[in-house]
Amino acid sequence: MNSSMKIQGVLRVIEHPFDRVLSTPELLIALRRGLAHEVVRSNMVVNIGLDALMALLGGGQGSPTVGGTVFTAATYPTLFVRQMRVTEQVAPTAPAAGDSALQGTPVWTFDSVGGGDALMTVTYPSGGQVRFSGVVPAISLNGKTLTEEGLFSQAGKLIARTTFSKVKTSAFGLQFEHTLSLARA
Repeated sequence: MNSSMKIQGVLRVIEHPFDRVLSTPELLIALRRGLAHEVVRSNMVVNIGLDALMALLGGGQGSPTVGGTVFTAATYPTLFVRQMRVTEQVAPTAPAAGDSALQGTPVWTFDSVGGGDALMTVTYPSGGQVRFSGVVPAISLNGKTLTEEGLFSQAGKLIARTTFSKVKTSAFGLQFEHTLSLARA
């Protein structure tokens, strides 16, 4: 029996009064109690992201090309998602498969191994899923309208991108959750 695979990405931007990443049960309670509000957007796993996933699955064997760069068995580990970047680009265009960069200059960077503006945590909420999460605290980015988000590999390659619009005020922090799902189609 043949099967095909489908990759899907979703970005949730959740405003809440806490300066930390809330767990799924905590988020559900906060949403039910009206303490949190969310914006949910589908994303585009760009062509480079698909190539990076294949290079990771192949262990870099055969020197795969990802975003114009040849990776080897020694360098393919740098294709893991390391950063989530957020911009305030005015009217960014919708994501497209051929995107290789964000349109705006990042105003906030989450990083999974340190550095950046805040820590990005990586979790696996269900089989075939990986989630990248971080919080912009209430005291940061106030007055900015955030509009674009992307996931980047350690090698600096854009993996996935989405657009949204959220005005940041000092009344809340913003939790970003970017979930990628791989399933049989």
